[in-house]
Amino acid sequence: LDIYRIDGTRVVDYRFQGPYVTYIRFAIAESPFVSPDSLIADNTVSCRITLTWKDNTESEDGFLIERRESGSQTRAQIASVGQNVTSYTNAYVTDGTLRGGVTYCYRVRAYKGTTYSTYSNESCAVKQ
Repeated sequence: LDIYRIDGTRVVDYRFQGPYVTYIRFAIAESPFVSPDSLIADNTVSCRITLTWKDNTESEDGFLIERRESGSQTRAQIASVGQNVTSYTNAYVTDGTLRGGVTYCYRVRAYKGTTYSTYSNESCAVKQ
């Protein structure tokens, strides 16, 4: 007989009635942060890609921004922004690595100290 007790979205108790094990208690570790979402990469202004996202966390230290080129799975952290900041501009003036005609894909995650949320959705834009 298996018995599960659910608390929100976590299994907090699991009981197995059998010849050897009668009770096991565990909790699945969760990030204390809800990941940012609704990330949009906007390239309507020449020579820059502006990112905006929804901050779903109240206690983060800030957000880390990662970028990759389309077709590559290699990502690099390109910036960090402070608490409650919900936008970042990746401009050629400040980042000489942006090349025209290349599609760049971004994702964001919240952090507090050395604890991180899961990543936001990925959003891509072509650098004009």
